[in-house]
Amino acid sequence: MAAISWSREFETGIGEIDDQHRRLVDLVNELHALPDDAARDRFEHLLESLIDYTLYHFAFEETLLEEQDYPLLDAHRQVHARFADQLDPVRIRFLDGEVDEGELTELVTAWLFNHIRNADTAAARAD
Repeated sequence: MAAISWSREFETGIGEIDDQHRRLVDLVNELHALPDDAARDRFEHLLESLIDYTLYHFAFEETLLEEQDYPLLDAHRQVHARFADQLDPVRIRFLDGEVDEGELTELVTAWLFNHIRNADTAAARAD
């Protein structure tokens, strides 16, 4: 999967959520833009920033959905939790050299943008 361009299909119509999604797009694109010979610690730092921001975003989004009495909130939280639970083992596998930068970038990119395009936009339109 190549770097991601922001598109209308990612828009939820909720300003703060869309701004956060744009930030996630920017972080993923920074990962994709790193040259193959980039220092591993540079990749690790950027990956940590992406993971931290993703977890912050999940918490923010869940609070917003809770305030709106979103009927599928529990299912949405479970999807977030499953992905968050996958991050630490994958991060450890990366640090142990079992997963390379490209694999990890693709995993995070695919998951985040399938989630934004499908679950998040559906949640925003449920109101």
